[in-house]
Amino acid sequence: MRDVNLIKDMNAVRMSHYPPDKHFLEVCDSLGLFVLNELTGWQKAYDTEVEKLVKELVIRDVNHPCVVM
Repeated sequence: MRDVNLIKDMNAVRMSHYPPDKHFLEVCDSLGLFVLNELTGWQKAYDTEVEKLVKELVIRDVNHPCVVM
């Protein structure tokens, strides 16, 4: 909660290659902070097919209104 309040003035946060904690997304939902969600991994070095990672990311975070991208 404290982290989200600190970045609230910026209106958005980028997750930078790591999926956010579910509690963090819940707090962002409640405070209206936009989240730019990203795939895990580093550039072109993915251990898994990118399509599978995208599907898992969408399924995991689909019901969070804070996730805008």
